[in-house]
Amino acid sequence: MKNKRFIRNIFGIISLLMLAYCLFAYIFLQSRLTMELPELTTQLRTIANLTVPALLIAGLYHLFLLVNALKTLKGKFLNSVYIVLVILSGATLLSDLTLLSDIGKEYPLWDVTPEWLLLYAFTALHILVNIWGLIYAQRNYSGNIRLFQQLKSENDTLFLTINHVALLTGLTGIFGIIFAALQLYTPAEYVPQLTIMLAGLALFPLILFVVYWIIKLGRKPLTEWLDEKQVADTALGALISAVVTIPLYVFISVVDLTNLANLQISFWILAVFFTQLSAISTVVIARNR
Repeated sequence: MKNKRFIRNIFGIISLLMLAYCLFAYIFLQSRLTMELPELTTQLRTIANLTVPALLIAGLYHLFLLVNALKTLKGKFLNSVYIVLVILSGATLLSDLTLLSDIGKEYPLWDVTPEWLLLYAFTALHILVNIWGLIYAQRNYSGNIRLFQQLKSENDTLFLTINHVALLTGLTGIFGIIFAALQLYTPAEYVPQLTIMLAGLALFPLILFVVYWIIKLGRKPLTEWLDEKQVADTALGALISAVVTIPLYVFISVVDLTNLANLQISFWILAVFFTQLSAISTVVIARNR
């Protein structure tokens, strides 16, 4: 047990050091990649290429953190926040490589400061999750628990956790589509694509957790996945969400008729969806406190 704890702590520290390397590499590269430099030097290319294995190690540690978190579900909101952050951080690790590649191609042509800022934001998220993961895994190690092991007492925990994740997904989605609509990062012609991308990123933790939930309960009859109270809570949440979104439908109609805002249809569809998702999960969580 002590050897396993030592190994996972070393793994976490190495992952953190890899992320620290990436951060300092980005700072160094940004200071050198100016329009006066026509192409990457061998030194700069080597520094950039070394971020690939560094991010791979960090990705493997994120995978360990996710598996450990799923094995040690507690049904607490903070635990669900941790799971969502681990998933989002892990998903955006690939975006780091894409951003760095785009910067390498575009820096001689125009200002790539927004890409650098996004890369730093993602890296800060990775480091935060890595540090939190080190602490969480130290206090909540799964031991010999199997990932898809069925426990009679955990149905309520799974149900509550999935609603926590749904609420966080709804709130993240609303924030993401508003961020895209503000056009702070991309020109107007790319706003629909950014909106869809951010909505998909927000939905990813919920989709992943639903897949885990289905696989974990797959051997049980469908009628045993939810008990009567859980079905009733979900139905009530759906009813209330329908009522809550009526003012939103009215507002959308007024905006459309008066041309108060030039927003894409994708924005309004996703706004309604994430609002309803947040409302349903909020009702369920409130009734299971």
